[in-house]
Amino acid sequence: MRILIVEDSLTQAVDLRRRLEGLGHEVVVAHDGREAWERLEKRPEGLVISDWMMPEMSGLELCRKIRSEIKSPYVYLILLTAKTHRHERLQGLQAGADDFLGKPIDNVELDVALRSARRILDAQEALEARARELERANQALASQATTDEPSGLKNAIGFRHSLVAAFRQALDDGLPLSLIEIELIPSGAPESTPSADWNTLARRCGEILRSEARSCDEPGRLGERRFGLIVPGLADDEALMVGDALRSRFEDEVATLVSSATYAGVASMSSGEPPESAESLTAACEVALLSARREAASRIALVHCSSSVQAASLVGP
Repeated sequence: MRILIVEDSLTQAVDLRRRLEGLGHEVVVAHDGREAWERLEKRPEGLVISDWMMPEMSGLELCRKIRSEIKSPYVYLILLTAKTHRHERLQGLQAGADDFLGKPIDNVELDVALRSARRILDAQEALEARARELERANQALASQATTDEPSGLKNAIGFRHSLVAAFRQALDDGLPLSLIEIELIPSGAPESTPSADWNTLARRCGEILRSEARSCDEPGRLGERRFGLIVPGLADDEALMVGDALRSRFEDEVATLVSSATYAGVASMSSGEPPESAESLTAACEVALLSARREAASRIALVHCSSSVQAASLVGP
């Protein structure tokens, strides 16, 4: 183990260091509590053996500071003391000490204390490793729960979370925000385009969206044949141009393979009179998509979404 000795007596520090190194441990020495704390701030040690009575900062003060400010990794604290009264030991335990060694230090007691420290530190290390493993597993599960596997994009749940976050960010920054949705509507009977084909094509759709998106944009797959793109910082005409470029690529590279027509809806909000919620932007985009489908010649529509007005305007290809 690597052990920090905190001892203001040079003679006792040298003696304890010699004993610990003789047992195969790596040892560093601080000559008072303040020096020890400065070392621990830079590199927390697993085991600290500290004298109780010291200038600058006592062993009790050092214990309290370690327990209040170092949460991980765990620091095992042994106090060196001639204090033997019960209330004094209780005071040390309340400050955060794990164990005590009387002065002068007995070799057998030292060996037992070190073995106890090793067991606790090993158990603590195993717990922390398990906690890290569980955290990674939880993150992986959370990612799976919000990711569409075929396309590699956010699924409807993950996309909605991203939209809510983008909506709040747009309000905080006073910037516009747009939502684009692309939908492929089969020209023939639904059974003529089996799900397996759409899952394969979803990968291509994901590639298109990622290639067209900026680093700040967020693409997603909202349904089997519907895809979305959150576009921060763009409103109305600029967002409409992005939406029409996406619709054209979907039309050329995907829709022809499965006999589908491609429609796009764009909902845009400005900083001047934003809607009440991200759900309002979603509803406005749905209106735009329906408008685009009614006007088959254009296949794209824009809805400006505000707190008081939702006006749809059709834009030709």
